[in-house]
Amino acid sequence: MHVPECADASAVDLLFPRRPRRVAAARNATRKALAEWGVPPEAAEAAVLVVSELVTNAVRHAEVPSGREVGLRVTRPGPDRIRVEVDDADTTVPRLRVPSDDDESSRGLPLIVALSIRHGVCPRLHGIGKTVWAEITTGLPECSGQDT
Repeated sequence: MHVPECADASAVDLLFPRRPRRVAAARNATRKALAEWGVPPEAAEAAVLVVSELVTNAVRHAEVPSGREVGLRVTRPGPDRIRVEVDDADTTVPRLRVPSDDDESSRGLPLIVALSIRHGVCPRLHGIGKTVWAEITTGLPECSGQDT
């Protein structure tokens, strides 16, 4: 098995009600964790923006029964990247729209595409709904690995 020598087991895991004011709490928790992990400021702000957009989309657009929560997980699988995952109980896959110059919304997914090195949507492993995820580069070198 190949195990990165410098993988970081740290993670931010949050569950919160689908309320707009919880987006700020998600941003703040992410910003704090990334600072503790020593993520460079530019990469940290990109990750916080991705968190903000993904959580906002889940809060605003997920069509789910009352009482369902939104999940946020932020990990650092290695020094070279940050992974953001947002879970909701809606199975509808987000559609990428190109907003017109006059649109006041529909800019979140294009922004996530621009800021991430990889992104996607997958069914939730446990429960109903989906996980929307994105990976952001930190600008730091990849870690070396070893076979164990």
